[in-house]
Amino acid sequence: MVLNGPKRPNRQVYLYDNGSQINTGGIDKPGRILSSEFDLVLCLQTEEFSEGDVEILITRLRGTAMPYRQLLGDCNPGPPQHWIKRRSSGPAMTLLNSRHEENPLLYDNENGWTEFGLDYIAKLDSLTGARKERLRFGRWVQSEGVVYEQYTESRHLIYQVDVPQAIHRYVAGIDWGYRNPGAMGVFAVDWEGRMYLVAQLYRTGETDDWWLERAKELYKEFKFETLQCGAEQPAYIAKFRRAGLPAVAAFTDVLPGITNVQQRFAEDRLFIVRDCLRYKDDTLSESHAPTCLEEEIPGYVWADKKAKDVPVKENDHSVDYTRYICAYVDRLSRKARRKAQPGWVV
Repeated sequence: MVLNGPKRPNRQVYLYDNGSQINTGGIDKPGRILSSEFDLVLCLQTEEFSEGDVEILITRLRGTAMPYRQLLGDCNPGPPQHWIKRRSSGPAMTLLNSRHEENPLLYDNENGWTEFGLDYIAKLDSLTGARKERLRFGRWVQSEGVVYEQYTESRHLIYQVDVPQAIHRYVAGIDWGYRNPGAMGVFAVDWEGRMYLVAQLYRTGETDDWWLERAKELYKEFKFETLQCGAEQPAYIAKFRRAGLPAVAAFTDVLPGITNVQQRFAEDRLFIVRDCLRYKDDTLSESHAPTCLEEEIPGYVWADKKAKDVPVKENDHSVDYTRYICAYVDRLSRKARRKAQPGWVV
């Protein structure tokens, strides 16, 4: 029956002649599936699910068509404290490790790596640090000396429905780039001062004109009160201002800014909305480089793990604009001036 192709009344439901049915969908609104009954659930990229998401899906395994019910998933390894790794250490979940050599598209047991496999593995071998350990060798490892160790996906990576309806204001920031990625983000700020990344862009090879048009789009949508910019491109800032955007040079002191972001994560006052990335850069994705803020954070590390005074200047574009925006919201520039000149009245 399957060979003849399923009937597809819409893109979410596939009906087969033998009575089988496949439903596809997201977990951004768990309430939509609470009345569902499944025999088998497959979670793709399970590392992007929260443990709560998976537990809700488990409660929906109450179908009667099959002799058993099961939840399956695939994932890339993450840090050792990830809920998948923790849960798999007990009876609640079985973790089956696989290697690239087990993929016949990449590896032939008689002849070794295929032509496609050689190209793919070369890309993985060019990675560094924890990203290489995870994606090349499948190891659940933590980046050494990670800057934002207070960040955890289970708490800080949320769904759009978790953003409060009552938003006080919107603020934005941009970190310039061309060969290296440029990055832009918009944060919603609620009345308690909590911040939520609701839109982000992360691209290589785009001109300042392209970024200007994207900034206009975001400004029309969110009416953000400020666009905090990397100070190294004053001509770009002036160009954005002439276009009517509230662009200003950001407070860029690194250590105070990092400490401020660390405190926000520690106090659960800084969040990232899942799937808020726009204009995804497929070239970065294909090379397994970060494509958004939540992918940068785990690999953002101190250059000196002991001194912890300077972060590595690599894959730091979204974390930079996040630091700029948090510094603006928390008025770090004013605090710095007060510290420098205690007698000033600001």
